[in-house]
Amino acid sequence: MNFAEQENPHMRRKVLSLSQSFNKIKVANLLLTSSTSKELIDDPFNSLERAQRWKIKSAYGDIGFKYRDDQTIAYIASRMPAVYSACYRVLKEVKRRLPGFAPKRVLDFRSGTGSVHWAVREVWPHSLETINLVEPSKSMQRVGQSLLQGLKDLPVIQSYDSLQALM
Repeated sequence: MNFAEQENPHMRRKVLSLSQSFNKIKVANLLLTSSTSKELIDDPFNSLERAQRWKIKSAYGDIGFKYRDDQTIAYIASRMPAVYSACYRVLKEVKRRLPGFAPKRVLDFRSGTGSVHWAVREVWPHSLETINLVEPSKSMQRVGQSLLQGLKDLPVIQSYDSLQALM
């Protein structure tokens, strides 16, 4: 049995674990919107006040999931191609609908390995001057930086751990 065959079950477990984490986050987000909607109907003034506090806390506090090295590898193996593909498809549609638009600056919040950067450069190869990447996971940042090694004609790339650091 070679190394790849030995690692395959391990990688499958990591990909499954990552998917389960995403599903938990998705369920929590669905519960949040349904409970907020119910509160808004029951007591509009109270729920608006609570929603503002939640937004402030989420915008400036802990934003949730941070990838460890093993989860980053699982993400690259299982999700990165689909994320890039989705970004590319959306940006191609923007270009089709707005033929005169060509972004010079981009902010990518929760940038991960930089899929948005790659998609923007593919759709508008010469317009991007600056991209600001916000990614709290050091593991994701390292992978994103390693993918850029040795490339020429890159825009100015600024990387931040949080929105506070960006501001």
